[in-house]
Amino acid sequence: MPLVKVQESLLIKVAKLCIELKVDGHRADISLIKTAKTLAAFKGNEEVTVEDMIEASSLVLPHRMRKKPFEKNTFDFDLVKKIMEE
Repeated sequence: MPLVKVQESLLIKVAKLCIELKVDGHRADISLIKTAKTLAAFKGNEEVTVEDMIEASSLVLPHRMRKKPFEKNTFDFDLVKKIMEE
């Protein structure tokens, strides 16, 4: 996995995504990047793709969304795709 590279443009998109979704905590971006790198490595790729980031976000971000007590978690997957694909 250390050999799998992530383009700087994707790192910027991850930061923007975490800000837009108002994820709780400061490690969501790190977890998202590591998960995307793992997915890319599992597929035999040497570089993370947008699709890897989108797939990783569905695994990493939903339970990290900020919410008030008794509020239902709302994960905007369309926003994830929009930010990652721009």
